[in-house]
Amino acid sequence: GNRVGEAGNEMYPYVDSTAKKYADNVNAVADALAGKATVYMLPVPLSSGISLPDELYGKDIFADQKDAEQKIIGYMNGNVKSVALYDALMAHRTEYVYFRTDHHWTALGAYYAYAQFCAAKGITPHELSEYEISQYPGFLGSFYNDSGKPDAMAATPDTVNAYHPLSADAHM
Repeated sequence: GNRVGEAGNEMYPYVDSTAKKYADNVNAVADALAGKATVYMLPVPLSSGISLPDELYGKDIFADQKDAEQKIIGYMNGNVKSVALYDALMAHRTEYVYFRTDHHWTALGAYYAYAQFCAAKGITPHELSEYEISQYPGFLGSFYNDSGKPDAMAATPDTVNAYHPLSADAHM
């Protein structure tokens, strides 16, 4: 990875042979489950594909993730329901959808992916306003640890926002 200010980013070189191998595996599972279960495939863009400033994007170490998403989706067969996430996350790129000090998306980023999944499945997502949120400040993640715990990141730690489950059967 590398750092832009207090935010870490993962390099992303698209490797077509790896994408094909992944698709072969997903297709095989979908074929085996045909008629029994629906297999959904959601290629998740890395934070560098969404949050990285435009002037740094599209270089060799940061391949075009929208293009990669479309290639990966194109390798899926008719038994796989593919859910594109790139455009939905890009539409919210100015929001807190990825951690700055960690390679994961935040619960908000995951929510936007959930909304896309619901659309593909034909169900209505819960509204963000329905969730009770607990906040846990002071999170320093993988980018922080893997880059030698830089002071710039330590000075601006992430906050983990936890969206409480709406199911009566779920407990936190």
